[in-house]
Amino acid sequence: MFPASLQTHEGELMCTLEQAERLAADFLRQETVGSDREAVLVDKESCKGEKGDSFYFTYNSVEYLATGDDRHALYGPPAIAVHKTTGECRWVGMQEFSAVDPFNRALQGIQIGQGELTYTMEQAELLAAEFIRRVSAGWDNEVALFEEDRHKAAKGDFFYFGYQSVKYLSTRDDKYLVYGPPCISVHNVTGECRFVSMQDLQAAGDPYNWWH
Repeated sequence: MFPASLQTHEGELMCTLEQAERLAADFLRQETVGSDREAVLVDKESCKGEKGDSFYFTYNSVEYLATGDDRHALYGPPAIAVHKTTGECRWVGMQEFSAVDPFNRALQGIQIGQGELTYTMEQAELLAAEFIRRVSAGWDNEVALFEEDRHKAAKGDFFYFGYQSVKYLSTRDDKYLVYGPPCISVHNVTGECRFVSMQDLQAAGDPYNWWH
């Protein structure tokens, strides 16, 4: 139940950003009880947003926010949404987060293509890095994107990024190679990330020019 100090809009009670933030913090505490790492909301204005009928807040572990060390980062839904009228809190998946763009991150250095907002290569690379960290959380080998430009490509509506195990990236020793889909694609409008097979790469027009 909301406190008495609510905003009103068209006859409905509306929670403020501050009230929604408290609800999100309570939701996060309840959802992470028993977790190995304490999670809190990120206390930065750039990590709090409002879009449509919801407020949005990002979170991470206390250790990560204090040190910036990726070893302590939490991977999963990137944000929590709080409905302005009902106060309902829920996790926001990466696909919805990219589509809604509650923090207007796409407006920072966006490109315009055929009337649509599109991600830059740099923004797509950040999405791909977050995707591979989240998906590989339970893998035996830690993986990361290649830094070299020859492992990054753009073709049609997609960006492509190669990845490998961290041990391979640091040593280039084939015994540390991770086998599977060779890269990740990121849609330049929706930000959707997925693994891409060799067959998909050929069908996409050979973005890396491997077969030319």
